This record gives sequence, structure tokens and C-alpha cells, in this order.
Amino acid sequence: MSITVQVGLLSGKTATVEASLDEEVGTSKRRAQAALGVGAGWLVNSSGSVLDVHSTILDAGIQHGDSLTLHIYRVQIQTSSVSCASILGDGSVVTWGDPSCGGDSSAVQEQLKNVQQIQTTQQAFAAIVGDGSVVTWGAAAHGGDTGAAQHQLKTVKHIQASTASFAAVLGDESVATWGHAHYGGDSSAVQHQLKNVQQIQATRSAFAAILADGSVVTWGDADRGGDSSAVQHQLKNVQQIQATRSAFAALLADGSVVSWGAAFCGGDSNAVQEQLKNVQQIQATQNAFAAIVGDGSVVTWGAAEDGGDSGAVQHQLKDVQQIQATCRAFAAVLGHGTVVVWGAARFGGDSSAVQGKLKNVQQIQTTDRAFAAILDDGSVVTWGHARFGGDSSAVKDQLKTVQQIQAAGRAFAAILADGSVVTWGDADNGGGSSAVQYQLRLWVFAAGRFARVIGLPRGRGFIAGSYCRSTGQLEQAHGASAIRKELDDDYQVVSGFIEKPGLLRVEHEVPEVLSRGQVFLDAATGLGGKVELPASLGGQVRFHGPKGTECWRVLEWGFDPFTPGAPPKCEEALPPETTVPAADEARHSIRLPDSDRAETTDNRLN
Repeated sequence: MSITVQVGLLSGKTATVEASLDEEVGTSKRRAQAALGVGAGWLVNSSGSVLDVHSTILDAGIQHGDSLTLHIYRVQIQTSSVSCASILGDGSVVTWGDPSCGGDSSAVQEQLKNVQQIQTTQQAFAAIVGDGSVVTWGAAAHGGDTGAAQHQLKTVKHIQASTASFAAVLGDESVATWGHAHYGGDSSAVQHQLKNVQQIQATRSAFAAILADGSVVTWGDADRGGDSSAVQHQLKNVQQIQATRSAFAALLADGSVVSWGAAFCGGDSNAVQEQLKNVQQIQATQNAFAAIVGDGSVVTWGAAEDGGDSGAVQHQLKDVQQIQATCRAFAAVLGHGTVVVWGAARFGGDSSAVQGKLKNVQQIQTTDRAFAAILDDGSVVTWGHARFGGDSSAVKDQLKTVQQIQAAGRAFAAILADGSVVTWGDADNGGGSSAVQYQLRLWVFAAGRFARVIGLPRGRGFIAGSYCRSTGQLEQAHGASAIRKELDDDYQVVSGFIEKPGLLRVEHEVPEVLSRGQVFLDAATGLGGKVELPASLGGQVRFHGPKGTECWRVLEWGFDPFTPGAPPKCEEALPPETTVPAADEARHSIRLPDSDRAETTDNRLN
């Protein structure tokens, strides 16, 4: 039985969609996206609930004539010091970077559905999912394990993070904390005060919560902002709080500022207090604050070498629109789109090499030691420490139509207009996102053969983001050249055979680059690329191929097909109880011809 529903956008545009009661909501959603000519989004019913894309139309309670709303969303990225996590168009999450610090989310992947927000400590992530609960992963001591707080984490509205702990604002405006106690993971001493909480800010080891009446409650390391008793009488009508690594600065309703915490990190603003009037915005490096005041000028305080002294450029700081900061330097965007920087040169405080390019700047983002500016034409200009993302020359040609930039401590990630992601900086700490650029992928070795399938995830790009019956329809909708380019750039299917360990030959490839019988990979000579094997099982295989570095997570590892002269079966095979994700339904096996007896093993990477 089929029904008809109306699906509308917030703009008012609507489309009529026909759906079968036994089909998944996700199928109808993709049909609606095609009809409305938009990308992926949340499908929401009349009561405001997000519909599960895996439920059937019948189970979701959708009836004939219902009106649904499609909320369009973009790819979102959150970053720890050495790892990145991205919320994709379907609400799932992919991660890359240091596996021990949140770069590997495989243990909780099945729980990461309909993700609304991600927050991060230095070595762990926490995600709010559609039902308001929280999923965590990464280093347990840094908040990767919610522990005793798990039963409280319901109807979570927002999460904030210090270096090693999380604080969540719940639906009743109370607070739940977890992680390292010294870093604010234990709020028991002030729990009775944490009512009607509106927002939370954090230093590296303390939290500050603004309540509905404009007062402030603090906890954590007392010397680094966790004790506000000396200024508590001044903390009234607080509108916003900003933080360095060890101090807080609160912006009050009258435009004045109150600061506390470690004096050397900006906790003492007495020297500039008379200038801190009609303050519009406050930004912070790790040891200094910078405030934009009403006339567009800037007031700074804290460690001079870390941006607390702007005297050398003060005459240029006029009509300032926004300020961003690395660990030890500031960058201000002026009204006409130029940029003024100050602070430690090796942390981005010197932009002289690119100053001529810094025109019509729209937005700036930072790593620990580098800046990246988006210009009005969608291109990007970078400066600062090269290894921290200050040199983007390797991906310059890809950095076009950039919509947004996010950053880890040592790497940048740019989201382009088509939803794809370009990264640069330290490859081991988030700068190499090839592990997720082709998120839907599988590389299987079986029966002396291999098959490798790569493509964009559902909702990404023209092909996976459209509902069309054929390539011809796609070309009509988006243009033949655009479709062909996406097929060439983002899709690959290769099948072939293992001539011997370390030597793989092609039988079929689409798009065709190599002909039948040609070498796909010869590890002995380096033809076709280079392979780095993981130090231990459960790690990643890095394939440095023609299109750059790819990271493949090992699902099963029964033998080594990459190393010349490798034994037919690994000494350390995965234990028998190891399971494969549900998406990888079929088991594959290999019978090794050079073994003394038939061995049945299989390899699966994704």
C-alpha cells in the first residue's frame, strides 16, 4: 500500500512524495531531496521529532496526507589535539587521527546515529545523539568513559570540555560532569548551585557556568579559574565568558569585564580596566585576552609575548570586526577585509609573507600555531608554522568554494560547497583525512583474488546525493562533465588477483586506468604505491597510492597480502570471537596454494 505525504523546506518550498508503508524512511527522504533539489537533511514530523531513516514508514507512524519538514544540514567537524570527528549528512560520524585519542570510533559506531553535536577534550570525544543521550570514545581518563554519569545523561542540551573532562547541560538546566576530577570532572562541591544553567565555559582545568540570573558558578582547579570567590560580588548580569588556559574573563551587560584565575594568563585585568568599557567581543590565546570595544579598537592584557601587548600594531587596529587566536598570537579582521596580526611570530604572529593576499577575508580559523583565512572567492590563505597547517600549498588546487574551516591542534579541515572535506597539516594528527574521504569502501582478499570498492557516502556529492535511475538522468540533472569528474575523482572499483604476496594484478577497473594484467601494486619495486602495515592487529593499513594516502582499518587479518615473501598465515591472527560489522555481511575466504595444507583465512579492510 502506498501513501502520499507533503515534504517542505523551511523556505516554504514543498514537494509531494509517494511512499510505500514497508519502505524505509531514508528511501522516502532521498526521494524528497531529489524532488526539492537539495542535499541531505533531517526529516522531521509535525511534532518536531527527527524520524529514524532506518524505520519503515509504517513503524514511524507516517500517515497519508501528513506534512513533514526536511531540515538541511551541512557536514560538521570537531577536533581534539590529535584527532578529528566529522558528522556526515546522514547523522553518522567518521573519525581520523590518533586512534588512542578518539581517532578510532569503531567500538561505538553503531551508537553514532542521528548525531546532533560533538565536543572534545584533548584525547576524547562526546556526541549528543537524537534522543538526547551521549556517546563517548577515546581515552577513558580524558572523558572517553562517562562512568557514573551515564544514568544522568538524558535530554542533554549542550556539552563543554576542559583538557580532560566534560560538563553537560541537561534538559532541566542542571549539569552532569565526568572525566578527570582535577580538570573539572567532579562538580559535587557545587552541584546544589548548578540550577538554571544557561551556558558553560572552560579553561584547561576548570569550568564556569552562567546561570539564568546572570551569576556564575565555578569548579575545578582553584588556581586556574575554579575559584571565583575574590570577584564573586562583581559577577552579576554576566552575558558571556571567555577563557585562556588558566583564567576567565566575563563580559557583563554594561560592557565591562571581570577576570579571575592565574594572573600571568590574563586573570588580572586591573592595568586596562578603565579601557574595558562598551566591550563587544573577547578572544583569547593560551595566556592573553583581546577585547573589541565599541569604537572598533582593541584592548589586550595578559602575557605580552602571547598577544597581551598589541602596542606595535595598535595604530592599525581600527574598525575591527572579529578576532581569532592561535596558542600565542592574535589575528584581527578589519572592516575592509584586511588582517592585522600580533603575538609570537612562530605561532602566526607574523603574516608578512602572505599579507598581500589577505584581502576580502571572510573568516579565520586556527590550529595551535597557524592561521587559515577564507577569502570571498572561496579560496584560502594560510600562514604560521608549516607543520601545524601554515603551509597549504599541497592542497591549494583543491581549496576552492570553501564554506567552512575547522581545526585540530596541528591540522585544518575545510568543507567545500559540495560537502567534501580537504585537510592539511600534520597527517598523523588530523591532517590526513583520506581515511574518511571515501567513507563507503571495502577491500577484500579472498581465494587468491582481491576486490576494492570505493565511493562517496549516501547524501554526499551529485551521485550519492541524488535519486536517479541512471547515469543519463544524473548527467541531465547536473551536467555530463560534472558527473564524469565525480566518477573519476571519487569512485573506484578494482578486481584482480594476488600473483604472490606483495604483487597484485588488475583484471577489471572502473573507471579504467589500468588494463587487464597490469600491476596494481608491486611492493618490492614500489610500482603502484607503498604500503605501511599496522604495528598491531586492529590498527590501520596506510596505502600511499597515486591519489595520496589512504588509511584502511583492519576488520579481519588472516594473512599478509602486501609484504613480499610473507608467510601464508599471520602468526597473530584475530581471535575466533572477532566479529565484523553488520554492514560487512558476507564472509570471504582464501585457500593459499603455497601452504602445506589448506588454510582458510580472509582479510577485510575498510
